[in-house]
Amino acid sequence: MDDAADAPSLGGGRHRRPRADRGAARRSGGRRHSRGARRPCDQAARRRLERGLDELGRGRSAGEHLVGLGHRRIGIVDAGPGTLYNAARVDGFRSALTNAGLDLPTSRIVHGDWSRDAAGEAVLPVLAGADRPTALFACSESMAFGIYDAAASLGLRIPQDLSVVGFDDLPEAQWATPPMTTVQQPTAEMGSVALRILLDLIRDRRAPRGRPRGVTRIELATHFVVRGSTAPPEA
Repeated sequence: MDDAADAPSLGGGRHRRPRADRGAARRSGGRRHSRGARRPCDQAARRRLERGLDELGRGRSAGEHLVGLGHRRIGIVDAGPGTLYNAARVDGFRSALTNAGLDLPTSRIVHGDWSRDAAGEAVLPVLAGADRPTALFACSESMAFGIYDAAASLGLRIPQDLSVVGFDDLPEAQWATPPMTTVQQPTAEMGSVALRILLDLIRDRRAPRGRPRGVTRIELATHFVVRGSTAPPEA
């Protein structure tokens, strides 16, 4: 019995693939991992990095700021499902409202898909409603600028009619009209965190089987920058 199988060669002819390769393919269900596929270690790195940035605390700080100003009808513009850090920001924000005895109804949760245009379009009906929120937190500044656009189109003043909190503290935030209150992303420190987590992963992969693997937990300080886009709600 032949120990190989026909397979295409680079030259257009056939070459023989060892039976061991065919057995491995059968055991894996015939699936192959492409070079661009996300490997388990990549997913682990992403989860560790997202946890280490304490997105929960950053989202909570935005909620606490708005609650502290006296807002009671508060909403959020997030990116929608799909990223752990977006979900963590929403959960942290919600926890601040819950601790203050406030709800975050689904009618005040808007999905902006990380886009200024998408956020502005999605938030329009919420701001046009009779029971509109007096304050909104956006999980990125691009989406916060979408809120600015929607408010302007409806004749709502920021912060007199609507307080807005962004996330990132990009240079554009301080140039906005009015300058945007925001949760600052420590981008330089994030690079250091990413490198440390990568080194931890390399160490874990080299560790002998059975040895407990460490879990990286790095929390960066939260800096909340108060500017002109937030104020107590008007009576």
